[in-house]
Amino acid sequence: AAVGKLLKALPGLKDSLVIVTADHGEAFNDHDNMIHGRDLFGETMRVPLLIQWPGYQHSGSLVAEPVGLIDLYPTICAFAGAAPPDYLEGVDVRPLMRGEKLTPPRPLFAETKRTDASWWVAVVGGGYKWMKDMSRDQEFLYRYGPDPLEKVNLIDQGKRMAARLGE
Repeated sequence: AAVGKLLKALPGLKDSLVIVTADHGEAFNDHDNMIHGRDLFGETMRVPLLIQWPGYQHSGSLVAEPVGLIDLYPTICAFAGAAPPDYLEGVDVRPLMRGEKLTPPRPLFAETKRTDASWWVAVVGGGYKWMKDMSRDQEFLYRYGPDPLEKVNLIDQGKRMAARLGE
């Protein structure tokens, strides 16, 4: 509601592409962490992504498929009718707004390294999220949708899936 009020107050909104997002979430002692950037659990990785393009038929769509901030540039290019540079790794996410799938499906990657004692990598794909605390050589595997708080570590049951995501 607050974002809607803000958008209505902006001059020139009817001719503007508006994107609201964040570079990271916040940890409030979830997974024994009070500082963002120390790990890659969902509370610090998942951020909102709101896109409004006046007159775009699919504005306001709710998308469950994970996307990354790496996808913003190609999506902005597509809304503007411009071709994104070839070196970009992100993709235009407008098909998701239309209820379509991204083809081919692709994994998303994340990494954070504050110090040698705090280095994590993660891959999200195929309905799973695999993470590794590189500093402690500890792995985690979660179902992406059914376990949004990442409480049930499936690493022992899902070694094959973890190995595939970790490749």
